[in-house]
Amino acid sequence: MKKIFLIILIISCAISTFAQGQERDQDVKNASIMLIPEKSFCLNNGYKIDEMTPDYSKALLNNDVLNFITAVEGYLAEHGSQYEAENLQATLDDISNSEATTALLDLKSNDIDEIINNWTRATFHIYFSITKSSSGIYSIRLSAIDVANKKTLFGGNIQTYNVSDIKSDARNKEFLDSFIAALDRRYNDIVKNGRNCRIKFKLGNDCDLDFFSMVECDGESGQLNELIDSYIDDNVLSTGYSAEESTATSLTLKNVRIPIKAFVKKAFSKKKNRPMGIETLDFLKNLKPILNQVGLNAEIYPIGIAGALVILSNQY
Repeated sequence: MKKIFLIILIISCAISTFAQGQERDQDVKNASIMLIPEKSFCLNNGYKIDEMTPDYSKALLNNDVLNFITAVEGYLAEHGSQYEAENLQATLDDISNSEATTALLDLKSNDIDEIINNWTRATFHIYFSITKSSSGIYSIRLSAIDVANKKTLFGGNIQTYNVSDIKSDARNKEFLDSFIAALDRRYNDIVKNGRNCRIKFKLGNDCDLDFFSMVECDGESGQLNELIDSYIDDNVLSTGYSAEESTATSLTLKNVRIPIKAFVKKAFSKKKNRPMGIETLDFLKNLKPILNQVGLNAEIYPIGIAGALVILSNQY
């Protein structure tokens, strides 16, 4: 696959409410999912660019794949699920039309799965594989992944004679209800404790400071990395983040659990503060004026739903 470069898009925040049960937060925008054929399913069925690279666009031309995606999305809608479905093909089209630097974002340009993870706005990816027996029975394997930490939340199999009708069998319905409940538990934890994010800080070519440089801000002095750390520590929902990398030229923080909502009042609006969904760009934007005080500009590039790259440069 040719090298694919990501551009950074400023994220527009939207409000939507949940009215689906007492455990669901009423103020946060809906989470989203993306249904993706398993890599092994694609490779084993000839939907591939090369021996190790799946061609998801070709897989999406398979009628069983399309019918199953439609059936799952329909099931979620019928049962009042809070999860909106992102379109895989639309995401692939966006990626193929983009032109930003993978080198800048530290991405492997030939790994389509990594590129999807770093592009998608989905909270969860649902991977599936479909096989059909000689007797006409479909066996469908499902697994749900938290995109932020790449951990499997739930998995299992259902069987059906019709991939468009996955709910007629009571056992399938019970499985799907348990599947959605597992997503709910994880999302409730994200609402309460924050989304698990990874934030990387790097120095631009014209930056005179490094992360061990001494700086002064609000009458206090310390290293630049300590100034950044104090901002993160003051704004995370849950402590426990750590430095994955800390050198003079690079600082990477992992397990940074940022809130997914904040009560804000829009400029020029007469409405009171209201809950707005926030992501890494929003979480880090108030760091910029702090860095300005020590003579630095900060360019913030969101990476997927749970990452960001911050490039520091001299302020002119």
